[in-house]
Order: sequence, then structure tokens, then C-alpha cells
Amino acid sequence: MKGKKASDPDAYQKAVDAYRQYLEKDPQAPDKAKVEKAIGVLDAEIKRLKEQPAVTTGTGSGSGEVAAVAPPTPSKEIETLGDAKLRGLVVVESEPVDATIYLDDKRKGAFATTPWSGSLDGDHKLIIEKRGYTVVERSVSADPTKLLVFAASMSQQSFLGWVEITSNVPGADIFIDDKSVGAVGRTPLSQNIKPGKHTFWISADGYDEYHQEIEVIPNETHAVKAQLKGSPVGKVNITGLGNRGRDDRRRRQGPVRARGPCLKSLQQGDHTISVTRPGFKPYSKSITIQAKTETQVRITLAPTPSRSDAIIAYVLAGAFGVGGAALGWQANHLRDDLNKQIAAGAPPPDSNDPRLKNGKFWSYGADAAYGIAAITRADRRLLHVPRQGTSVRPV
Repeated sequence: MKGKKASDPDAYQKAVDAYRQYLEKDPQAPDKAKVEKAIGVLDAEIKRLKEQPAVTTGTGSGSGEVAAVAPPTPSKEIETLGDAKLRGLVVVESEPVDATIYLDDKRKGAFATTPWSGSLDGDHKLIIEKRGYTVVERSVSADPTKLLVFAASMSQQSFLGWVEITSNVPGADIFIDDKSVGAVGRTPLSQNIKPGKHTFWISADGYDEYHQEIEVIPNETHAVKAQLKGSPVGKVNITGLGNRGRDDRRRRQGPVRARGPCLKSLQQGDHTISVTRPGFKPYSKSITIQAKTETQVRITLAPTPSRSDAIIAYVLAGAFGVGGAALGWQANHLRDDLNKQIAAGAPPPDSNDPRLKNGKFWSYGADAAYGIAAITRADRRLLHVPRQGTSVRPV
């Protein structure tokens, strides 16, 4: 944090050294990937800061002095690491040993098994569970000035059953008995359960929900092996100023409705997006959804011109068209009269003859009127052409 505040490469180097010592002492640290990423970012920042040229100000004698300047701004990569938090040492033991430890929420999966020791930051809930024993839960607050030792004494409960839940799609949500309370975890999951009849639902985006009822018998193991049918899903992200707050309909074997802008999961494959909003022209686009990929569709709907706008546009276009026809008739009539006079033996008019100037004026006026009429009719369509874009990114 000192390095981040002052852009101090020496402070960053001390942090890197400490991180490396941490990994040397605990090569299997649960946050190893995070620590290795931090080391890489800090090494790059140290190199960047050391390569920056020193800023100097000249003096009258030609010598240079280092200018007092604000420290460089940390790179974006440094900012993404967030702030370093103080961590405290924690030891978790249980009787009996080899109990499963969950941190905060069972849906995150197993954290470790007892006995375990390591460092944590902030407040957490420990959930310790072992087959045939009562579940122990406790809230802990890591303290960097103290060693926290938590010993869980688990009483044996022979009347409990044990359930092992798996699925062909890892990470599927598990619901037991009551969906309204939310998912109790994700596959694979093992836990104690009270005797009696229980209902299990296992679901994942893009797959049909699996349902099974089991009569749990005390001190026995029961397996729930869900075979989910379906296909992986991707996401479609529909955005755009013109469709905000209105209906986006994505059709594949029937309409699926949502209000835009929206982010929805869809099975991989071909889909058709139809967007409607009162007062705007409907929009339709075919897209291909790829698994684990977000497809972004940005739409700007074209307003539907009102009837009064259309009437005014057509009236103006008609007026200019009639005017152009009248001017063109005048020009053609004058030309025909001049041609008849020349054919009868009259000399051709000289360049100062007003009839030539009038003919040119009427001819140019006719062309201008026809052009304005065409622009007036086309302008209604050109001003309301919708814009859209599609992009994809992995999720």
C-alpha cells in the first residue's frame, strides 16, 4: 500500500519479496494464483517506474536539478489488484478430524479439511461438517495481532443420514425440500440430512431440471446422481437507447420475452431477436449464441414517422414537383417558340435576348424544384435508419 500511495518501487519490491517468501513456505496456499498474479503485476510496475526518465529543471549555469513533481499515477493493473488488507492467522481443528470446512457459503464448495491453518482477512462464517456428526457453525474475525484457534467438538449423531449429490454438469444448483429458500449448494456436495422423505432438485442454465425423492434412513448413505439433459448456454446482452424499458422478444421454438436492456442466458445455437416498442419501427436480427460466450447486440430503433409528418412531406414534395413541372413547361414552350421563328427565317436571338435568360432561369428552376421534391421524400427514410452492432466476448 505504501508503494501504491507514493509509486515507490522499493516498497513494491519489499511486497514482492514477502509474497515470494509466503509461497515458498506454503506452496499449496489456497490463494496461490492470486498471489502469483500480484507478483507479476508488481514486477511490471517496478520496471515501469524505474524506466521513467528523471524530470530536471535547468539553471543559469547549465547544471540540472531534479524537479519536485507529483508521484506517477499507479497503472491500471495495480488498481485492479485492489487494496491490500491485513490478514490474521487462523487454525481450525475438529474432533473427529477430516471434517469438511466451508467458508461463508456451502455453494462456494469445500474450502479445506480439518486440521487447517492459514491466513484470512475480514469476517467469515466457518461451517464444519462430517458424516454422522452435528454441523458446527461459527463466525470468526481475522485479527493480524492475534492467532485465532477454533476447535470444533462435533457430537456424533447416529440418527442422521448422509447424502452425496453429483451431476454430469459440475456446479449445478442444488435445492432441497423448499425451492423458495434458495440453493443449498452446488454439485458435487455431501452432507448430513435428517431421516425421512426429502425432495431434491438439481438445475443448471440450459439444462432440464432434475427431480428426485429419497427416503433417508439413519446412518446410511444415499446417492443422488443427476443426469441433466440439454446443452451449455451463452448469454445475450441487448442494449440500446431506442429499446430501453420496452419488450425484447427472442424466439426459438416460441417467444421468450424480457424488457430491454436485458442480459439473458440462452442455449447455444441460432436465435432470432425481435425488438418492438410503441412509436418505433420493429427490429429483427438473427444471431448465433456460443457456449460460455456473451453476445452483445446494440440496437437503436428508428422512430415511426407520424401520419401528419408523412402528409406534410408528401404535400411539400408534391408542391415542389408541380412547381418544377410548371417551370419546365415554360422553358420548353419558350424553346419551341424560338425554334419555330428560326425555322420561319428569323435570325437566331443574340446572347442579350431576354428570352434566353428567362429560358435558362425556368430550366434551372425546374431542375431545382424536382431535386427538392426528391430530397423531401427521401429525407423521411434516411433520417430514421436504425444502427446496430454485434460483438462477442468470453464469460
